Amino acid sequence: MPTDTFFGLSDEKKEKIIEAGKKEFASTTFDLTSIKNISEDARNI
Repeated sequence: MPTDTFFGLSDEKKEKIIEAGKKEFASTTFDLTSIKNISEDARNI
């Protein structure tokens, strides 16, 4: 469940994080999913 911090982000930043998450979950199994990869990818979108 998202935290208050997530809800306080701009819509643009939230969308970047969501898209990066989708990409990470599509490319690896759940147990190998990495928050680090999601955050790094979100910075590059």
